[in-house]
Amino acid sequence: MKCSRLRAWVERCLSPGYAYCGRCKRPWSFVDGHATPYAEGRGCFPLCESCWEQLAPVTRLPFYRILWDSWAKHGTEVPWAVVDAACLYERKPIEIDTLEEGMAIIKALPGLWDCVVGEVDHYQLRPTLPSQVREAWANPQQ
Repeated sequence: MKCSRLRAWVERCLSPGYAYCGRCKRPWSFVDGHATPYAEGRGCFPLCESCWEQLAPVTRLPFYRILWDSWAKHGTEVPWAVVDAACLYERKPIEIDTLEEGMAIIKALPGLWDCVVGEVDHYQLRPTLPSQVREAWANPQQ
């Protein structure tokens, strides 16, 4: 653990002005943030991809709350209930082999998957916003 903290400290010294992962404290210049969508085209990333994958949704929640609290100090219009639902109900993209396979899944499960994204030999089905997030936007409670 000490080595990880030292590494994060050195990386932050090498990356002045960069924000960092709320858990491992490594700056975004050295790790990829995990973006959690909370509205169409909007997301937040309090955790790096590695930390996000290591934690269960309920154990991720405090990091999302810390980020949201920092937004609230500046007058965010995003209700906590929306970020809370986005964290707890987020689904990972599904790896698929072909565009046709992705389109068949979208057709079979309408409303669950947004679109197929990727390259010629690598595709993912991108999940839609969970219904819980859409409901939180419709009925926000701080």
